[in-house]
Amino acid sequence: ASLQVLDRLLKSLRDEQQVDLFHRMIHSLAHREINGHLVQLCSIDLEDQVPGLAAVVEKLFEIEEPEALFAVFGFRKGPRSLIVARTSSDSVLLNKLLEPFGGGGHAQAASALVKGQCGAVVSQMLVRYLEQTLSPAVTAAELMSRPDGLLPRATDAAARSSRGLRSRPSVSRP
Repeated sequence: ASLQVLDRLLKSLRDEQQVDLFHRMIHSLAHREINGHLVQLCSIDLEDQVPGLAAVVEKLFEIEEPEALFAVFGFRKGPRSLIVARTSSDSVLLNKLLEPFGGGGHAQAASALVKGQCGAVVSQMLVRYLEQTLSPAVTAAELMSRPDGLLPRATDAAARSSRGLRSRPSVSRP
């Protein structure tokens, strides 16, 4: 993103601590393909929970535009960890994925508070769980429709029009 766009987007973060956290998250992002889904993960250790973590995750999600983003915040006081997740995919149901971690929320925005576990352990557990549980992504081949029949090259304009075609197909039968 250009510096002007980034500056405009970051203005909504309320204080310097959020901006610093945003930069830490950008630098720790890991890009993974899990069962065909392009997922971004980051793990940040903090002394204790701070206000506005979900807003920072939302901003990172808005800028990076991944299929799914999972941010794990490990808090030394406790110990405990917070998972904040966002997705743009209808096939990645975050509320269901975070249930085993004690979380919930919406299909495209969810979180979970995991007590008694540090961030590094929760991050590893989350990746293993996603690898085992995340449904395979739909492939392009599965989305493509198969024609019910190919039109011969000599098909006239009236026949093409009746099938909703404006131009002649370039494929003929062997």
